[in-house]
Amino acid sequence: MWLLMEIELAEKSLKRLAGLIGEQFLIAKNAPEQWINIDELSTALRLSKRTIYKYTSQTDIPHKHGRPLMFKRSEVEEWFKKR
Repeated sequence: MWLLMEIELAEKSLKRLAGLIGEQFLIAKNAPEQWINIDELSTALRLSKRTIYKYTSQTDIPHKHGRPLMFKRSEVEEWFKKR
């Protein structure tokens, strides 16, 4: 009996968690395009800034020209998946 109650409680918790994750996904999907700078990109990709500068000079990684150097998160994610 105790085990069934624990399972039911766990199922309710999982359903609640799934609902929260779904809400966050919809919020993120409808959010305006997110731009990140080279420091944030370096941290996210675990690459040195020097390596990122090399990729930008070779026009390998998508970025906005100018100062400061900025990157669209969605474009970088697509680029990273293709590597």
